Amino acid sequence: MNTIKMRPPVAAAKGDRSFWLQSIDADAVTVPLQGSEDCDVAIVGGGYAGLWTALRIKEQAPQTRVTVLEADFCGAGASGRNGGQVHSWFAEIDMLRALVGEDDALMLCRATTDAIEELSSLQAAGTIDMDLRLDGWLWTASSTAQEGAWAQACIVCRTIGEARFRPLQRAEILLRTGSAASYVGIVEERAGTVQPA
Repeated sequence: MNTIKMRPPVAAAKGDRSFWLQSIDADAVTVPLQGSEDCDVAIVGGGYAGLWTALRIKEQAPQTRVTVLEADFCGAGASGRNGGQVHSWFAEIDMLRALVGEDDALMLCRATTDAIEELSSLQAAGTIDMDLRLDGWLWTASSTAQEGAWAQACIVCRTIGEARFRPLQRAEILLRTGSAASYVGIVEERAGTVQPA
């Protein structure tokens, strides 16, 4: 029989936190759980998935007692360290279709576009200030090996009637990015960035 000894979680030092978390001087906002807690649903992890799940449960069943358990503070893990990109899964629809079939792939991709619109609504209503910018997401090539990497996803999108991407040439890429490294690509207009912390 193996015995596992659990140690209390140790929060990262401020200097070890992500750029995003340091930029807002993030710190714990709740008192750590002491003792035990009764709830209907316990969610381990206060990142995007955990918090979004808690919100969805409360929307669908407001009487449900939900407890989110987080070792540090919400957003202190991978969710607060990500690149802040906000884009749909339509760029991966060809791979998704191969894994789960066309209907489920389309459902998953459309769910991601719905999530983008929900983020936009939350910011517009002042519910969450997340510095959401929907200026577009570019998939570009800066070498011949990268050219057309997006072709299959674009073909699948066109085939199923989803006009998600528009072609880009060097001049527009330069105008949008300020970099001359990329010279061809596509853009998903309803995408962009968010401040993940």
